[in-house]
Amino acid sequence: TQEEKEIITTIRNDERKHNKMFRQIYRDFTGKEVMVPSDVSFDKPRSYIEGIKKALFGELSAVERYRDIRAGMPTRYYRDMVFEILTDELKHATKYNYILNINR
Repeated sequence: TQEEKEIITTIRNDERKHNKMFRQIYRDFTGKEVMVPSDVSFDKPRSYIEGIKKALFGELSAVERYRDIRAGMPTRYYRDMVFEILTDELKHATKYNYILNINR
């Protein structure tokens, strides 16, 4: 539906923002840019619902990784950046749950 498209678009936009934030953190700590692999492939899900389920569990997995990353940040500035990303991931998981629920 249009509503689902808009939800997924907002999640995608947040993920792009997170990518920029993590790149900034990396650059600030290393003085180098992140090297981006050019041969990344996309595995198309078997169905829309399978894709949403995979995305949901991907968000939850990211929360666990980002908690560890946040704990290792040396200053509040960086901990707050990662906290923003972490809470967005929780929000995304909730939105994916909503999409799954309305498609039951």
